[in-house]
Amino acid sequence: DLPGTRFPDQGNRHLQSESEPHESYNSDPPTSGPHLPYIAPWGVHTRPIARELQVHNLEDGGVVIQYNCECPELVERLRALVQKYDKYVILAPYPPMKHRIALTAWTRLETLDDFDEKRITRFIAAYRGVDHHKR
Repeated sequence: DLPGTRFPDQGNRHLQSESEPHESYNSDPPTSGPHLPYIAPWGVHTRPIARELQVHNLEDGGVVIQYNCECPELVERLRALVQKYDKYVILAPYPPMKHRIALTAWTRLETLDDFDEKRITRFIAAYRGVDHHKR
């Protein structure tokens, strides 16, 4: 009964650069797969985060909240929510997606067309801080 749609795990291979060829991700935004060997800073971003970078944040237990709209009121509500967390949550724009909001965690994706604080906080609570490094 975990939130979001589950996608098959595409592994956690490290890439040397964002442009290094790799298999296509099985979700958009991505939920697992090849990624850069470092993470994006936690918190609020005003520019899109490369797919190959955000995947490493997911592997490290992060939840990435992304939006695709010219909607300052929605972005402000998302920003206020994300700022409640000191670590393991990111907010960033993601222009190519079809929905207004996407929540991603390792192998999980939930999309929304409107702000729903209950669903967003449930998703964060379920996945935030859960490490996915292969042992």
